[in-house]
Amino acid sequence: MGYSPTAPPGHPGYQSGKNDGVVPFPAAHAPRQHRSMDLLRQTVAEIRDKAAEFRDDFGDEARARTLEWAAARLDAALDDFSNQQLTLAQAARESGYSAAHLGRYVALGKIPNAGRPHAPRIRRGDVPHKPGALRPKSLTLMVDRTQIARSVVNSTTRHHDG
Repeated sequence: MGYSPTAPPGHPGYQSGKNDGVVPFPAAHAPRQHRSMDLLRQTVAEIRDKAAEFRDDFGDEARARTLEWAAARLDAALDDFSNQQLTLAQAARESGYSAAHLGRYVALGKIPNAGRPHAPRIRRGDVPHKPGALRPKSLTLMVDRTQIARSVVNSTTRHHDG
């Protein structure tokens, strides 16, 4: 059975955010920040699925457009965050590696240079994370994804049933 972003844990189509054996360089496992980003991307996919459900199953075009707008805004914010260009010193603070070590990886082409030849920068999405290194706290969701989707849907409701 294929991957389903909305399948519940334990379902054959559930994917926990792992990359099917693809290991990002140089970490041995997906770093905490990348897992958070994967969770947020999965949430965006779930919001888009809910929009399609409103449109296709209920004919509710207004709520579907509202959810699609919210998903697009969240997607754009995630892209902006991942595409931020960091200096080697900034990347070193986030990664746990030294700026010199990251500079060597950029010079060797193991990490793409997002800057100029003698002023390298690293895209935040390309920053490797040293296993076990202390990093800033990762983004944590304070509410359930279902609560987020419900609040967006219900925010357009002007009357109450009952």
